[in-house]
Amino acid sequence: MLLNKSYIKTLIIVMLLAMPAMASDGGEKSAGIFAGDIFTAIFTLVLFLVLVMVLGKFAWKPILNSLKERENHIRSTIENAEQAQVKAEKKLAAYEKRLAQAQQEADEMMEKSRAEAAGVVNQMKQQCQLENQKVRQEARMDIERARREAVKEMHVLVTQIATDLAGRIIAKNINAADHQELIEESLCALGVSGQD
Repeated sequence: MLLNKSYIKTLIIVMLLAMPAMASDGGEKSAGIFAGDIFTAIFTLVLFLVLVMVLGKFAWKPILNSLKERENHIRSTIENAEQAQVKAEKKLAAYEKRLAQAQQEADEMMEKSRAEAAGVVNQMKQQCQLENQKVRQEARMDIERARREAVKEMHVLVTQIATDLAGRIIAKNINAADHQELIEESLCALGVSGQD
């Protein structure tokens, strides 16, 4: 279609250029292509049209075809680039969504770890307090036991000293059984049992 229009335009231009040559009077000879008779002008016009047709078939068509192929290639490249951009945007959105989910999961894990660590710390504090109370209670019991034994030993020692003094005073020797009996009586008087 494009070639037909160009043929028509070219033919109209050639005819417009040939009209002044045809209209000129025959007495005057010009040095142009169209100078002379009508046969030369028609021959030149036909030759030009043949040249335009040959060029149209062998030059313009391949040029137009290559231009159309180039246009189609550019169009398909643009469409492919647009599709690739849409895919890339979708992938980017999916990646950003997964990244946000991963960040949220990491935050949740950190919060859970903090809570567990706080629970472990509280539990360890409670255990330490219980152990501390247990150690204190055992220490009190040990102190009380040591105090009782010290009091008992002191009573025994005081009883022995008193018995020795009393024996010297009375000038009588007390045998071991009498001595033990006196110790027991003294301890009972003081409120400490001899058998623990």
